[in-house]
Amino acid sequence: MRKQLIAMVILPLLVYNCHEKTNIDSSGENVLLAKEVTVSSPVLIDNEQNPEWTASFKHKEFFDTLFHRARAKEFVVYGGVAADFEDIELQNIMEEEDLLRKTTLKTDDGIDKSTKEILFYERWDFNNKSYLFSKEVIGWCPIANWKQDGVDKRQKVFYVYPKINSRGSKIAESIIYEVPWYFEYPTTTTGFDKKAFFKYIIDGINAGTLEAYDPIYLVDKSKRKFKPEELAKYIEQELNPGKIEFYLSSMLFEEDWYFDENTLSIQKDVKSIAFVHEPYDSGKGTFSKKILFFIFPK
Repeated sequence: MRKQLIAMVILPLLVYNCHEKTNIDSSGENVLLAKEVTVSSPVLIDNEQNPEWTASFKHKEFFDTLFHRARAKEFVVYGGVAADFEDIELQNIMEEEDLLRKTTLKTDDGIDKSTKEILFYERWDFNNKSYLFSKEVIGWCPIANWKQDGVDKRQKVFYVYPKINSRGSKIAESIIYEVPWYFEYPTTTTGFDKKAFFKYIIDGINAGTLEAYDPIYLVDKSKRKFKPEELAKYIEQELNPGKIEFYLSSMLFEEDWYFDENTLSIQKDVKSIAFVHEPYDSGKGTFSKKILFFIFPK
Protein backbone atom coordinates (compact mmCIF):
# COMPACT_ATOMS: atom_id res chain seq x y z
CA MET A 1 0.00 0.00 0.00
CA ARG A 2 2.83 2.38 0.84
CA LYS A 3 4.40 1.81 -2.58
CA GLN A 4 1.08 2.70 -4.17
CA LEU A 5 1.07 5.98 -2.26
CA ILE A 6 4.67 6.76 -3.15
CA ALA A 7 4.28 6.15 -6.87
CA MET A 8 0.62 7.05 -7.18
CA VAL A 9 -0.65 8.81 -10.26
CA ILE A 10 -2.78 11.74 -9.22
CA LEU A 11 -5.05 13.25 -11.83
CA PRO A 12 -4.77 17.04 -11.84
CA LEU A 13 -6.94 19.87 -10.69
CA LEU A 14 -8.56 23.45 -8.23
CA VAL A 15 -10.87 25.94 -6.24
CA TYR A 16 -12.76 28.46 -3.63
CA ASN A 17 -14.86 31.48 -2.40
CA CYS A 18 -16.31 35.15 -2.78
CA HIS A 19 -16.92 38.90 -1.92
CA GLU A 20 -18.33 41.24 0.73
CA LYS A 21 -17.48 39.35 3.92
CA THR A 22 -14.24 37.34 3.74
CA ASN A 23 -13.37 34.13 5.57
CA ILE A 24 -9.63 34.84 5.52
CA ASP A 25 -8.04 35.09 8.96
CA SER A 26 -6.48 38.56 9.28
CA SER A 27 -5.04 38.08 12.78
CA GLY A 28 -1.57 37.31 11.44
CA GLU A 29 0.64 37.72 8.43
CA ASN A 30 0.01 35.90 5.14
CA VAL A 31 3.16 33.83 4.62
CA LEU A 32 2.41 32.89 1.01
CA LEU A 33 4.99 35.57 0.24
CA ALA A 34 2.93 38.20 -1.48
CA LYS A 35 0.45 40.85 -0.38
CA GLU A 36 -2.19 39.00 -2.36
CA VAL A 37 -2.07 35.52 -3.86
CA THR A 38 -4.61 34.73 -6.58
CA VAL A 39 -5.02 31.33 -8.15
CA SER A 40 -6.92 30.15 -11.23
CA SER A 41 -7.04 26.41 -11.80
CA PRO A 42 -9.46 23.60 -12.69
CA VAL A 43 -10.57 21.10 -10.02
CA LEU A 44 -11.36 17.53 -11.02
CA ILE A 45 -14.71 16.62 -9.43
CA ASP A 46 -15.22 13.30 -11.23
CA ASN A 47 -12.00 11.51 -10.44
CA GLU A 48 -12.14 8.14 -12.21
CA GLN A 49 -8.75 7.07 -10.88
CA ASN A 50 -9.47 7.91 -7.22
CA PRO A 51 -13.30 8.08 -7.11
CA GLU A 52 -13.40 8.05 -3.31
CA TRP A 53 -11.69 11.46 -3.27
CA THR A 54 -14.74 13.25 -4.69
CA ALA A 55 -17.57 10.79 -4.03
CA SER A 56 -19.28 13.05 -1.47
CA PHE A 57 -19.93 15.75 -4.09
CA LYS A 58 -23.02 14.78 -6.11
CA HIS A 59 -21.90 16.87 -9.04
CA LYS A 60 -24.42 15.66 -11.62
CA GLU A 61 -27.39 16.62 -9.44
CA PHE A 62 -25.66 19.91 -8.55
CA PHE A 63 -25.10 20.94 -12.18
CA ASP A 64 -28.46 19.66 -13.47
CA THR A 65 -30.15 21.98 -10.95
CA LEU A 66 -27.74 24.85 -11.61
CA PHE A 67 -28.21 24.73 -15.41
CA HIS A 68 -32.00 24.48 -15.09
CA ARG A 69 -32.04 27.57 -12.86
CA ALA A 70 -29.72 29.47 -15.24
CA ARG A 71 -31.99 28.72 -18.22
CA ALA A 72 -34.97 29.86 -16.13
CA LYS A 73 -33.15 33.19 -15.63
CA GLU A 74 -33.11 32.86 -11.84
CA PHE A 75 -29.64 34.41 -11.81
CA VAL A 76 -27.19 36.07 -14.19
CA VAL A 77 -24.26 34.19 -15.68
CA TYR A 78 -21.40 35.49 -17.77
CA GLY A 79 -19.48 34.46 -20.87
CA GLY A 80 -17.37 35.76 -23.71
CA VAL A 81 -14.32 36.53 -21.56
CA ALA A 82 -11.14 36.28 -23.63
CA ALA A 83 -8.94 34.92 -20.82
CA ASP A 84 -9.87 33.03 -17.65
CA PHE A 85 -10.68 35.54 -14.91
CA GLU A 86 -7.83 37.84 -16.00
CA ASP A 87 -9.94 40.95 -15.79
CA ILE A 88 -13.11 41.04 -13.72
CA GLU A 89 -14.11 44.16 -15.65
CA LEU A 90 -14.45 42.05 -18.82
CA GLN A 91 -17.61 40.39 -17.53
CA ASN A 92 -20.24 40.07 -20.25
CA ILE A 93 -23.72 38.70 -19.55
CA MET A 94 -24.08 35.48 -21.54
CA GLU A 95 -26.43 35.60 -24.52
CA GLU A 96 -29.52 33.40 -24.08
CA GLU A 97 -28.80 31.39 -27.24
CA ASP A 98 -25.25 30.66 -26.09
CA LEU A 99 -26.49 29.71 -22.60
CA LEU A 100 -29.05 27.24 -23.98
CA ARG A 101 -26.49 25.67 -26.32
CA LYS A 102 -23.81 25.20 -23.66
CA THR A 103 -26.08 23.94 -20.88
CA THR A 104 -27.73 21.33 -23.13
CA LEU A 105 -24.51 19.30 -22.77
CA LYS A 106 -24.52 17.92 -26.30
CA THR A 107 -22.24 18.74 -29.23
CA ASP A 108 -23.60 19.70 -32.66
CA ASP A 109 -22.91 16.07 -33.63
CA GLY A 110 -25.06 14.76 -30.78
CA ILE A 111 -22.16 13.63 -28.54
CA ASP A 112 -23.02 13.75 -24.83
CA LYS A 113 -20.96 16.03 -22.61
CA SER A 114 -20.44 15.72 -18.86
CA THR A 115 -19.33 18.13 -16.15
CA LYS A 116 -16.17 16.72 -14.57
CA GLU A 117 -14.37 19.93 -13.60
CA ILE A 118 -14.86 23.35 -12.08
CA LEU A 119 -12.54 26.24 -12.82
CA PHE A 120 -12.07 28.40 -9.72
CA TYR A 121 -10.59 31.86 -9.29
CA GLU A 122 -9.65 32.52 -5.67
CA ARG A 123 -7.44 34.27 -3.14
CA TRP A 124 -5.19 32.24 -0.84
CA ASP A 125 -3.91 33.06 2.63
CA PHE A 126 -1.79 31.04 5.08
CA ASN A 127 -1.76 32.68 8.49
CA ASN A 128 1.56 32.66 10.36
CA LYS A 129 -0.17 32.60 13.76
CA SER A 130 -3.03 30.15 13.32
CA TYR A 131 -1.50 28.11 10.46
CA LEU A 132 -4.95 28.31 8.89
CA PHE A 133 -4.96 27.99 5.09
CA SER A 134 -7.87 30.07 3.77
CA LYS A 135 -9.36 30.38 0.31
CA GLU A 136 -11.76 33.04 -0.92
CA VAL A 137 -13.62 32.21 -4.14
CA ILE A 138 -14.00 35.24 -6.37
CA GLY A 139 -15.51 33.39 -9.31
CA TRP A 140 -16.09 29.87 -10.63
CA CYS A 141 -16.96 28.19 -13.90
CA PRO A 142 -18.36 24.72 -14.72
CA ILE A 143 -16.42 22.89 -17.43
CA ALA A 144 -18.07 20.47 -19.89
CA ASN A 145 -16.02 17.46 -20.99
CA TRP A 146 -16.40 15.02 -23.88
CA LYS A 147 -14.38 12.85 -26.21
CA GLN A 148 -14.46 13.44 -29.97
CA ASP A 149 -12.52 11.37 -32.51
CA GLY A 150 -10.45 9.96 -29.65
CA VAL A 151 -9.48 13.43 -28.38
CA ASP A 152 -10.48 14.83 -24.97
CA LYS A 153 -12.36 18.13 -25.32
CA ARG A 154 -13.24 20.84 -22.79
CA GLN A 155 -15.56 23.82 -22.88
CA LYS A 156 -16.28 26.47 -20.25
CA VAL A 157 -20.05 26.58 -19.74
CA PHE A 158 -20.45 29.98 -18.04
CA TYR A 159 -18.84 32.17 -15.38
CA VAL A 160 -20.36 32.78 -11.94
CA TYR A 161 -19.36 35.85 -9.91
CA PRO A 162 -21.05 35.73 -6.48
CA LYS A 163 -21.69 39.20 -5.06
CA ILE A 164 -21.97 38.04 -1.45
CA ASN A 165 -19.77 35.60 0.43
CA SER A 166 -22.23 33.41 2.34
CA ARG A 167 -21.96 29.98 3.97
CA GLY A 168 -24.91 27.97 2.68
CA SER A 169 -25.27 24.19 3.00
CA LYS A 170 -22.50 21.59 2.87
CA ILE A 171 -22.26 20.00 -0.59
CA ALA A 172 -18.99 18.07 -0.20
CA GLU A 173 -17.20 16.56 2.79
CA SER A 174 -13.47 15.77 2.83
CA ILE A 175 -13.23 16.20 -0.93
CA ILE A 176 -9.64 15.76 -2.12
CA TYR A 177 -8.12 17.25 -5.24
CA GLU A 178 -4.78 18.20 -6.69
CA VAL A 179 -3.59 21.67 -7.62
CA PRO A 180 -0.80 21.15 -10.16
CA TRP A 181 1.88 23.67 -11.02
CA TYR A 182 1.81 22.66 -14.66
CA PHE A 183 -1.11 21.50 -16.76
CA GLU A 184 -2.27 21.68 -20.36
CA TYR A 185 -5.33 23.62 -19.19
CA PRO A 186 -3.43 26.37 -17.40
CA THR A 187 -3.16 26.74 -13.69
CA THR A 188 -2.25 30.35 -12.92
CA THR A 189 -0.79 31.41 -9.58
CA THR A 190 0.01 35.04 -8.93
CA GLY A 191 2.22 35.95 -5.99
CA PHE A 192 2.79 32.40 -4.74
CA ASP A 193 6.39 31.21 -4.26
CA LYS A 194 5.88 27.50 -3.64
CA LYS A 195 9.56 26.82 -2.84
CA ALA A 196 9.69 29.53 -0.18
CA PHE A 197 6.37 28.36 1.26
CA PHE A 198 7.68 24.78 1.45
CA LYS A 199 10.80 26.11 3.24
CA TYR A 200 8.52 27.86 5.75
CA ILE A 201 6.73 24.56 6.39
CA ILE A 202 10.01 22.67 6.86
CA ASP A 203 11.20 25.40 9.27
CA GLY A 204 7.99 24.93 11.28
CA ILE A 205 8.48 21.15 11.43
CA ASN A 206 12.07 21.59 12.59
CA ALA A 207 10.98 24.14 15.23
CA GLY A 208 8.20 21.86 16.49
CA THR A 209 5.43 24.35 15.71
CA LEU A 210 4.07 22.20 12.87
CA GLU A 211 3.51 18.45 12.68
CA ALA A 212 4.11 16.36 9.54
CA TYR A 213 1.88 13.31 8.99
CA ASP A 214 2.39 10.06 7.11
CA PRO A 215 0.72 9.97 3.63
CA ILE A 216 -0.88 6.65 4.68
CA TYR A 217 -3.60 9.08 5.90
CA LEU A 218 -5.04 8.91 2.37
CA VAL A 219 -5.77 5.23 2.90
CA ASP A 220 -6.67 4.79 6.56
CA LYS A 221 -7.13 8.35 7.97
CA SER A 222 -4.79 7.34 10.80
CA LYS A 223 -3.02 10.70 11.23
CA ARG A 224 0.26 9.03 12.13
CA LYS A 225 2.74 11.74 13.04
CA PHE A 226 6.25 11.72 11.62
CA LYS A 227 9.11 12.35 14.00
CA PRO A 228 11.63 14.66 12.25
CA GLU A 229 14.08 11.77 11.82
CA GLU A 230 11.31 9.53 10.41
CA LEU A 231 10.29 12.21 7.94
CA ALA A 232 13.91 12.72 6.82
CA LYS A 233 14.21 8.97 6.22
CA TYR A 234 10.91 8.78 4.34
CA ILE A 235 11.65 11.72 2.02
CA GLU A 236 15.29 10.58 1.75
CA GLN A 237 16.70 14.01 2.60
CA GLU A 238 17.81 15.93 5.66
CA LEU A 239 15.31 18.49 6.90
CA ASN A 240 17.63 21.30 5.97
CA PRO A 241 15.66 24.08 4.22
CA GLY A 242 18.83 25.46 2.66
CA LYS A 243 19.78 22.14 1.09
CA ILE A 244 16.51 20.33 0.56
CA GLU A 245 15.91 19.67 -3.13
CA PHE A 246 12.47 18.79 -4.43
CA TYR A 247 10.54 19.37 -7.59
CA LEU A 248 7.17 20.25 -6.08
CA SER A 249 4.76 19.34 -8.84
CA SER A 250 1.53 19.99 -6.92
CA MET A 251 -0.32 20.21 -3.63
CA LEU A 252 -3.25 18.09 -2.45
CA PHE A 253 -6.08 19.80 -0.60
CA GLU A 254 -8.72 18.11 1.54
CA GLU A 255 -11.74 20.36 2.03
CA ASP A 256 -15.38 20.66 3.01
CA TRP A 257 -17.40 22.71 0.51
CA TYR A 258 -20.48 24.84 1.19
CA PHE A 259 -22.90 26.35 -1.35
CA ASP A 260 -25.54 29.06 -0.96
CA GLU A 261 -28.16 28.54 -3.66
CA ASN A 262 -29.36 32.13 -3.33
CA THR A 263 -26.02 33.94 -3.72
CA LEU A 264 -24.20 31.15 -5.67
CA SER A 265 -21.33 31.53 -3.21
CA ILE A 266 -19.03 28.55 -2.64
CA GLN A 267 -17.00 28.37 0.56
CA LYS A 268 -14.33 25.87 1.51
CA ASP A 269 -12.79 24.79 4.80
CA VAL A 270 -9.26 23.46 4.24
CA LYS A 271 -8.81 20.37 6.44
CA SER A 272 -5.42 19.11 5.29
CA ILE A 273 -2.65 19.86 2.80
CA ALA A 274 -0.12 17.52 1.24
CA PHE A 275 2.98 18.30 -0.81
CA VAL A 276 3.68 16.24 -3.93
CA HIS A 277 7.15 15.60 -5.36
CA GLU A 278 7.59 14.38 -8.94
CA PRO A 279 11.19 13.31 -9.56
CA TYR A 280 12.54 12.10 -12.86
CA ASP A 281 13.79 8.52 -12.89
CA SER A 282 16.62 8.56 -15.44
CA GLY A 283 16.81 4.75 -15.36
CA LYS A 284 13.17 4.32 -16.36
CA GLY A 285 12.96 7.57 -18.32
CA THR A 286 9.74 8.52 -16.53
CA PHE A 287 8.41 10.82 -13.81
CA SER A 288 6.82 9.33 -10.69
CA LYS A 289 4.77 11.13 -8.05
CA LYS A 290 5.40 10.83 -4.34
CA ILE A 291 3.35 12.44 -1.59
CA LEU A 292 5.89 13.79 0.89
CA PHE A 293 3.69 14.45 3.94
CA PHE A 294 0.44 15.99 5.15
CA ILE A 295 -0.09 18.96 7.45
CA PHE A 296 -3.30 19.81 9.27
CA PRO A 297 -3.95 23.54 9.77
CA LYS A 298 -4.84 24.32 13.36
